[in-house]
Amino acid sequence: MKGKKQVGGITSAERGETTTAVMCMSATGHFIPPFLIFPRARMNDSLNNGTPSGTQLACNPSGYITVEIFRAWFDHFLLNVYPTADDPVLLIVDGLSSHTKSLAVIDKAKANHLTIIVLPPHCSNKLHPLDVSVMAPFNNFYTSVADTYLRHHPGRVITIYEVGQLMNTAYTKAATTQIVVNEFRKTGLWPFNREIFNGTDFVPSLVTDQSEKIASSESTSIQEQVMPTQNNPPTPTNVDCQLVNIPGPSATASPHNPNTSFEVPPSKIIPLPQINIPRNSRKRHSEKAREITSPIHEQQLISAKAAKDMKAIKLHRKKTTRNKAKTNKTSDMSEDFLCDLCGLCCSNSNDGEDWQVCQKCGTWFYKKLL
Repeated sequence: MKGKKQVGGITSAERGETTTAVMCMSATGHFIPPFLIFPRARMNDSLNNGTPSGTQLACNPSGYITVEIFRAWFDHFLLNVYPTADDPVLLIVDGLSSHTKSLAVIDKAKANHLTIIVLPPHCSNKLHPLDVSVMAPFNNFYTSVADTYLRHHPGRVITIYEVGQLMNTAYTKAATTQIVVNEFRKTGLWPFNREIFNGTDFVPSLVTDQSEKIASSESTSIQEQVMPTQNNPPTPTNVDCQLVNIPGPSATASPHNPNTSFEVPPSKIIPLPQINIPRNSRKRHSEKAREITSPIHEQQLISAKAAKDMKAIKLHRKKTTRNKAKTNKTSDMSEDFLCDLCGLCCSNSNDGEDWQVCQKCGTWFYKKLL
């Protein structure tokens, strides 16, 4: 704690490779065996050395999860959960695209009495149980275990073949029942608590709140696109996300307030930073908390897949037409002949390329000579 400001330490390498660990647990403290994704193109049995019991492995050149790998993890999840009609299961995931764009996972979830809900964006630090408590101690334990390994094995580096054993030690320390029960209670998911968050949790959103003068430029472009009619007046949205009142002395304190000792509110001394220019109106898909096993989301995925398939078909037809035209041109020049300008034989050129026919006499000639 005291002493030198810079203390040297042994590290594995300057740059490493990304290995993804997919973890899942229930509100009652039961853990699903982890699912490890290694940055490789092919699987090697040595990667499974020292991993926790029941761990499944997958490989991807980038080391990140994809739609296909998430499909494999979902099969691993079903083998360890066994949902039934009398005992259905609710699966809560974050909004990663690989979690929400697989029709096979949605169909399999419906067939196995399982409902999947996606958390709203930018809220995982408050609503995601893994992000709230489990991942922080797991990362700390893994760093400590890696440092101990490097001290006991001088001159060696940590490769993907040692990740399973190191991860097992850190996972055993972090995956405790008490941590899981507390994290679900802290997020308000179980037991369900709608009032788990107060006004101070939404204070950071005040930074991007804009006044009417600044936001008028953005609202003008929106009104040009959507003009409300008299029969259908505009309906306000996102009402439940607006912060009406912030409790505490920083928002309600005043010189005449008997409940506070502040003569000047702290918000007057050090106010929150406020955006003073219009925000960039980027075209982004609106993300929100949703049930991806619902018919609406399934229909959206079907429509997106149909549009993608139609685009691929049109591109294939375009390439086929271009290749067919090139083949027809070559077939028209199947008869061998000589160029009237240089005497070059057509069969000795590059498959008849760079040849052209005269529009008047119909004689073929090598156009590179022009």
